[in-house]
Amino acid sequence: MPRPLIGVTAYLEAARWGDWVREAVLSPPSYARAIEKAGGIAVLVPPMTPGTAGDYVRGL
Repeated sequence: MPRPLIGVTAYLEAARWGDWVREAVLSPPSYARAIEKAGGIAVLVPPMTPGTAGDYVRGL
């Protein structure tokens, strides 16, 4: 049986790469680890408009 895809909501946060500070989509890694340990595959769900979210989540 294939492993289930589990959507994990994420949030926007300022992130730094060297001298650059950019907005990034983040989620605590412990969420993905727990899903993997339970036999699933974590799929990051970035912040989006309500109209787009339905199409994205239906794919999960």
